[in-house]
Amino acid sequence: MVTAVHAAYASFLPSLWKSLREQTRPRWTWWAAIDGGADEVADVLRGCGAALDPRVRVGAHGGAPLGPAIVRNLALHRGGAATSRRHPDQRSERNRSSLVEGLQVRGVRSRVAGSSALPPWSG
Repeated sequence: MVTAVHAAYASFLPSLWKSLREQTRPRWTWWAAIDGGADEVADVLRGCGAALDPRVRVGAHGGAPLGPAIVRNLALHRGGAATSRRHPDQRSERNRSSLVEGLQVRGVRSRVAGSSALPPWSG
């Protein structure tokens, strides 16, 4: 599951985390993609225990807010585009390449939040 979140909505993360923990399916990964400043969101994820779970990946693009669609796409790209793996085709690869090229044109640097207190995108 991918969640794009920014500080204004960080207060909803503990409820989302509770719901994910109650899932009966044991194999899942939650990609929490932080849009904009990461400190408040990271604090909430640590506070509710999500940042300590190995199924949770937290990352931030490290710049000004880009909006949920772009941040969600960045998370999918960093995570190997898990949704594309179910339906591999040339269009998926072309879309992924277009996303990376488009972000480079806009000057967006793709990097993971540098906090050692948070788990990396890939584990």
